[in-house]
Amino acid sequence: MNSALEAALAALRQRFIDELPTRLDGMHQALAAMGAAAHDGPARLAARRAAHSLAGAGGTFGFPALGAAARSLELFLDAEAGTPAELATLFAALETEATRAVSGPPPASSAAPAAPAGEKRQRPTRSISLVDDDQSFGAHLAVQIGRFGYDVTHYPSLEAFLAALEDTPPPDAVIMDLSFPEGDLAGAEALLAQRLGRLAETPAVMISSRGDFAARLAAVRAGARAFVTKPPDLGVLINTLDGLTGDEPPQPYRILVVDDDALLAEHYCRLLEADGMETMALGDPTRALEAAADFNPDLLLTDLDMPGCSGIELAAVIRQLEAWVSLPIVFLSAETDLDRRALAMQHGGDDFLSKPVTAQGLIASVRQRAQRHRVLRTHMEHDGLTGLLNHSALKERLVLELARAERLASPLALVMIDLDHFKQVNDSHGHAAGDRVLRALARLLRDRLRRTDIIGRYGGEEFGALLPDTDAATAAQVVEKLRAAFAAIEHGAGEQRFRVTLSAGIAASPPIKDSETLAAAADAALYRSKLDGRNRVSLHQEADPPD
Repeated sequence: MNSALEAALAALRQRFIDELPTRLDGMHQALAAMGAAAHDGPARLAARRAAHSLAGAGGTFGFPALGAAARSLELFLDAEAGTPAELATLFAALETEATRAVSGPPPASSAAPAAPAGEKRQRPTRSISLVDDDQSFGAHLAVQIGRFGYDVTHYPSLEAFLAALEDTPPPDAVIMDLSFPEGDLAGAEALLAQRLGRLAETPAVMISSRGDFAARLAAVRAGARAFVTKPPDLGVLINTLDGLTGDEPPQPYRILVVDDDALLAEHYCRLLEADGMETMALGDPTRALEAAADFNPDLLLTDLDMPGCSGIELAAVIRQLEAWVSLPIVFLSAETDLDRRALAMQHGGDDFLSKPVTAQGLIASVRQRAQRHRVLRTHMEHDGLTGLLNHSALKERLVLELARAERLASPLALVMIDLDHFKQVNDSHGHAAGDRVLRALARLLRDRLRRTDIIGRYGGEEFGALLPDTDAATAAQVVEKLRAAFAAIEHGAGEQRFRVTLSAGIAASPPIKDSETLAAAADAALYRSKLDGRNRVSLHQEADPPD
């Protein structure tokens, strides 16, 4: 986030804080106008609108507790029920949070720092409330779900869960057992009762040892978004939670802007950034290959006429490289000669925009082509089962990352991972169960590694990960934690439960400088892990046997 944007957002935030007393006063007047007639239409509508506005603004300007308090009041007014005492309590809670916002320190900047080497990917932790009166089952399932990055709280009774709802913000999702001592459908009934209250927007999963139509119908009527039978398949349950709580937001499109006019390049970058894209401005086209390797763009936006290297020549050079043969290239120029435009397109261009280009025209053209490129690249580069990079794409990224590491004089670690005795998993539990194990490992890798790390399925049950700016020793610490976490995960096939372990080998640059040698060294270290008994992590040594 640049300083100008930070200053603008800080000014808006301060205006919000300054206006809070006026907002609260207007809401108080609307609530007072309702009087004893709690269902007075105009007054109630005015109060509800004020609460709705404050619920959205609170979180936007860095005060989530204030937003949550306003949201609770809004839901109460929406329900057109409740007592004046309940209304007074909700408004008092809102006033408390408003006072904290006015008198407290300014909220921290929302700009997220880059994750340092060795730390896991900065995925927001999502809270899960697991409500099940089976103590041992609930505690065990909470631990298993927690291994996938969720913050799970187990409540052994409906009473404990409902009491917690009164004092804490709603969780990101609820896993609710269907039956309790209060009744065979008590879980569904409790969930339904909260649909107009604290759990109005919280997705729920119903879990039960029953799977009959009546049980499933009760879950549907209670608003549950999924139904899972006991004992649950952990992979299916985690995928369900991922879908309900929302995975990481899509990465913004990355646009490399090449123009020798620095002011114009900056102008285009600001327009694209305002639309949510990431940009890199480059004034020297002869540095485009180096910049592309570092930035990994989704599209190249280049001027046609530049000294030293024209846009046409730049496109021809880029198209010589297999890694960039599908990269969209959009030319920007005041050129009106149709033959020259045709020549530019013949040399690898995908679109031609005439200067001066409108903001709408620039954004629409760039976004459309970047989106299409990313979709096509995803299909070409990613493994269909796990969603990770495939073998070829991972090898290409290894070459690029090694070149980048050498330019920046920074370390790069390559990790090779193989599941132990995986054939026995397929033979004993079936290939469908084996596929779920592969997806579970892929999910764990994405969760435990950083956003900047590059993960792929090397083939079969073998995976690879590139850890930029990470030496071998640091990589070993990260992978050891990952190995232990995966070994503790229980997988399922029908009523059967089983565990799978992994072995890993690590090699790093420096000292190794080329991709083939680095891959062979990591494979040799992996082979040594297998020879030494499996379920371990080994660093490359010169004496390692070849794979």
